[in-house]
Amino acid sequence: MRTFNKSVSTSLVIDTGLLLEYLSGSKVGKIIDEMIFKNDYVASVLTSPLTMVEVYYLVRRKSNKSRAEEEVNKINKLVSLLSLDNYLELLGEIKAVTAFSLTDAANIALAEYKNISVVFKHEHEIDKKLTSSKSTPFTSRIVFIDNFPYFKKHFE
Repeated sequence: MRTFNKSVSTSLVIDTGLLLEYLSGSKVGKIIDEMIFKNDYVASVLTSPLTMVEVYYLVRRKSNKSRAEEEVNKINKLVSLLSLDNYLELLGEIKAVTAFSLTDAANIALAEYKNISVVFKHEHEIDKKLTSSKSTPFTSRIVFIDNFPYFKKHFE
């Protein structure tokens, strides 16, 4: 856990993929709970409003309206939302110069705006987008939770 704590700020931005894993109660979700939500080093967890929209519609597609609302309420108790108004131009700039989805760009913009880390789960699509976006200054705050020894040791 020490390596993770040295690599992230005491406040961090969390991505949709991590929130969905957490909600699923999977092994990965339990590790996310330990590394982020139950980690005393992490003082606050933020996400963009677009992430909450994404969580809602992804849960809703697989379930029903009531379940989607329940899951969003669970997440709302764990994270803080910061209005897009605060970093709208930055979001627009990131979206204009990178291939990130709007939600990923919003989380990166939020991290840039607050000068904190944004934590993702490693995904092939993110790797591809990072490779094509290396020339931009907007990728330096990105941290992959599954790159850390604490996470990896659970899958050896």
